Amino acid sequence: MLDVDDLITLLQRGMRDAAQLSDGELAAVLHTLRRPAMRDAAIAIISGHLEDAAPLSRSLAPASAWFTRGPLDADAVRRAVPLLHRLAAEATTPGAAATVAAVLAYLDWAHDRPLRAAARLNQHADDPLGALLQRMIAAGVRGPRVTATSGGRGPR
Repeated sequence: MLDVDDLITLLQRGMRDAAQLSDGELAAVLHTLRRPAMRDAAIAIISGHLEDAAPLSRSLAPASAWFTRGPLDADAVRRAVPLLHRLAAEATTPGAAATVAAVLAYLDWAHDRPLRAAARLNQHADDPLGALLQRMIAAGVRGPRVTATSGGRGPR
């Protein structure tokens, strides 16, 4: 399993160009993301809150409120989406697929697309973040907002 510094390095490299990561590096990232604290650290990295990554990675029980705060950095999110799609394509277990789907659903929610997020989550229900997001979306909780960029369209 990767430590938080390795995760930061790999995600940042993958956000520059998803093709830069080898299959082994992708597998290591997927394995690391199965730990909820590391998944939350990854969300902090891909949403432009790098300063939150290390504290979240060490948390034994991350608070759910941290990821509702915004805004999320649109450039970071835009760069992360191709990497997340590559991770989704490489996920070989239902748990890994559910984790990546939950992160993509989080970005859908942040782009004010709760129906898309809910549909994505319904396909992959085996992730604690996904279950939490489903409850929050059903309750009408607004996600954090992504700051607008000139060409950003949000996650696909």
